[in-house]
Amino acid sequence: MSNYDAEFTALSGADWDDVLLSFDDACIEQSFEYTAARAGAKRLRHHIVRRDGEIVAATQVVVIDPRLFPGGVAFVKFGPLWRSHDRAPDADDLNAAARLLHDELVVRRGLTLRLMPPASPGQAANIEQALTAAQFARTPVNDAERYFVDLAKPPAQLRNQLKSKWRYNLKRAEQRDLTVTRSTDVRDLETFCGLYKLMRSRKGFDEGPAPKKLPALFADLPPSTMPQIFLCRHGDDAVSGAVIATLGDTAVYLFGASSAEGAALGAGYHLHWQAIQWLQTTGCRWYDLGGDCDDTGLRQFKSGLIGRAGAKPELPGYFDAQGSWPSRVAGRLAFGLRNR
Repeated sequence: MSNYDAEFTALSGADWDDVLLSFDDACIEQSFEYTAARAGAKRLRHHIVRRDGEIVAATQVVVIDPRLFPGGVAFVKFGPLWRSHDRAPDADDLNAAARLLHDELVVRRGLTLRLMPPASPGQAANIEQALTAAQFARTPVNDAERYFVDLAKPPAQLRNQLKSKWRYNLKRAEQRDLTVTRSTDVRDLETFCGLYKLMRSRKGFDEGPAPKKLPALFADLPPSTMPQIFLCRHGDDAVSGAVIATLGDTAVYLFGASSAEGAALGAGYHLHWQAIQWLQTTGCRWYDLGGDCDDTGLRQFKSGLIGRAGAKPELPGYFDAQGSWPSRVAGRLAFGLRNR
């Protein structure tokens, strides 16, 4: 029988990212610098699970200062990590990670703990079973469905399995003198942010804090976790862009934007098709396009892109475990404010 043990500590960014990059389910939401830019580096803690001395699972946890919320509150986004590069996925590792995380944070420290696991093709049942067995209570989330492109398909087959309207729009865009570049250059990021601002003004939606923080965030990211910036130009003008993270075996579409000209030219079709062909060279198995926010246009675009070869897994939801009574009150307050 395998022997599991766990360590709860505060690793440096470099040390944590070394652990992170050893997992196929690594994601930017679990990277040190990305989370530190949003929650603060002093709040980050790391739960390392070993089986017979070898790391088999790991989780980055945001711990909210007990001085602000008596009893303490902890949050995990898109963890635990448990699918290592060098071995087949073993649900026992996930079960141990969930149980030991609960024992450490909820039982021993009395914190209220909320986990939000990622959408993962073929793994939803394992995730829910492990967390339920570890005494977490599940709460479904809205807009749970995600759109995943299957990058294992050869390009010709992938293109043939696009929905007919998406394939038609792609063909038209390819005839319109559009070029696509990829980089991690901060100047390209600034160009993307300009496109995003124009799109926000045109469509009249709230930008939120994340795109505003991108230039500062990218300044601190190491090359190993740096997202890629794709820009589509018509002549000299950038008309569409995307920011895509490429950690682990799943690339993630973080942000996208198009100008009015880009939308008219169908630049987004050309950009995504070029991005997909590059992603297929990176070893990524899936391309996660995110959800559709109940927007008809987004739904048509993303469902057309995944076509008949894609997958539509759902976010499993929130999984909560209640600690001491002060932490329960703190959890209701903290997560209520976060939802707002």
